[in-house]
This record gives sequence, C-alpha cells and structure tokens, in this order.
Amino acid sequence: MAEQTYRLKGHLLGACSCDWGCPCNFEARPTQGFCEGSYVWHVEEGHYHGTTLDGSTFAMFIHFPSAPHEGNGTGVVLVDAHVSADQRAAIETLVQQIPPFSIFHSLLSTFLGFRSLPFTLHLNGIQSRLTIPGTVE
Repeated sequence: MAEQTYRLKGHLLGACSCDWGCPCNFEARPTQGFCEGSYVWHVEEGHYHGTTLDGSTFAMFIHFPSAPHEGNGTGVVLVDAHVSADQRAAIETLVQQIPPFSIFHSLLSTFLGFRSLPFTLHLNGIQSRLTIPGTVE
C-alpha cells in the first residue's frame, strides 16, 4: 500500500471569470477568451508528512490569457498570516510538488510567489467569502 503523504478535509471555495459550470474544467475555451480564477482551501483537519495543517487557509489566484490547459499563466499563492512557519513550508511543498495543487503551478509561466497576509474567512455555504484587507474580497 502506498504511503499517504497528505490528507486534507475542509472547504474549497472557487471562483472564476467563466460562466457557471466553467468550461475550462472540461478543456474547453474560457467563456471570455481568458481565465481568471481563484481557489481557497481551508483545512479543518489535515497533515502533510507529519505536519498538521489543521486550521490553515491558503489561496491560489491565477490569470491565464487563454485556456488554462494551454499554460502561460500568472499566479500567486496567498497564505493566511496565522499559519505557522512549518505549516507554510508544507503548503509551499504541496502547491509546487503534489497533485492536484502542483498541476496549477505547472501551468504558470510567471509565478509571483507565496505571500503571507491576514485572512478573514466566513464560511456560510454559497454565501461564503474571503477578505484579505487591501487585496481581495
């Protein structure tokens, strides 16, 4: 049996510039001709190689000039400032090396890095939202 290097249980929030159903998920052309999207992961319970990720939140924001599967994206990963240094190191490894996260990272020609900022996450079904003061809502 293969070793389980990570486990995440929590919430995923996603938004993009496409119409509902996002054709990019099916390797079709983006609705607007370009794709701007974000994924926010809030880990209620989880680990990566023994590092607990409980309570951590991180987000990937990407712009693709065309369809995501064609690459040439520009992206940044924002990590909640409350995440410990060990958790942040684990998140950085996940994003860069471990699928499915690394799939998005591999499609970037311009990676703007990892940034630590204070997050305010409100989880309430389809009314959920993330606020990063001065950056995104």
